Amino acid sequence: MTVATQDPSRDVRDRIADASNTGDYVDKIWFHKTAAAVIDADRCVQCGACVAACPSNSIGIAEDLRPTLIRMCTGCSFCWDICPVGGLRVERLWRLAESGVTDATIGQVTASYAAKARRDVPDAQDGGVATAILARLLEDGFIDGVILSRKGPPAGGVAMVARTASEVVDGAGSVYNSVMTLAALSGLRGKIGPTERLAMVGTPCQISALRALQRYPWPYCATPADQVVLTIGLFCTRSFDLPRLQVMFARRGIDPATVARIDVSEGDLTAFDGDGGVLVRESVHGFDDAALGGCAECADSTARLADISLGSIGSAAGLTTALIRTRAGAEAWER
Repeated sequence: MTVATQDPSRDVRDRIADASNTGDYVDKIWFHKTAAAVIDADRCVQCGACVAACPSNSIGIAEDLRPTLIRMCTGCSFCWDICPVGGLRVERLWRLAESGVTDATIGQVTASYAAKARRDVPDAQDGGVATAILARLLEDGFIDGVILSRKGPPAGGVAMVARTASEVVDGAGSVYNSVMTLAALSGLRGKIGPTERLAMVGTPCQISALRALQRYPWPYCATPADQVVLTIGLFCTRSFDLPRLQVMFARRGIDPATVARIDVSEGDLTAFDGDGGVLVRESVHGFDDAALGGCAECADSTARLADISLGSIGSAAGLTTALIRTRAGAEAWER
């Protein structure tokens, strides 16, 4: 028996096209197709890649912090091609990028360290290594700006472009909700000089999408991806949807506005108030309902495509594990 199947992304636009006998290119993917397969299916990891990739600036950020169409889609398909849980084949990028000694789990590594910043950085996570590196590179004039996340809404953060070492220090500390970091890259279109050099701090999915933008450039997309000369990837096992995370804190009797810092370590999620007091500490699995669905599909917890990968796993408390992967990463580390 033959069972008829139907494209789950078909909607009223497809029915109108059928009724009017209007054809379409079979390989053309409109944003509403990406939305059906990723966003509406609760698989979006909120990396911001589709916002950065869209050549017509047709994709923006909705109030629920997910991508949304803000003007007419041209059907170029780039949002689908660049999406880490859509058309992007991240494992192909791994093979293309890794030219040295590789580990099946963590990818290419040329050197590894357990480290701590020489100067204490308020609110810095673990050893404060990312803050120390980026602040120094800005002071030296090696880079002109850093795309990163900083604390923003209650229990969450926002993406920003830091131009000075003090702004990097102000943005210290990990944020555990995805903040559409690559959307900040899109916001730099036409606003930075062609010789400016940028660094970016992001999760593995964000780094992967950036690498795809760099490796597969499209002349109609003017996102300054190639001006990112250094990437720092953060170890990541999951990110959280901020509205759902705030609800889960509220269910535990915690006002989200009082959450000053979150830490996920050794299987526990700990939320601190502004004075460093513990508001809640419990298994991170207790917050599974707030985790982004697409994170469960990810096979890259150590940011294999970054120049430097940083995290707490593998080092003693108060230290950062640093994996140096590329020549650019080694140069930044030495500086």
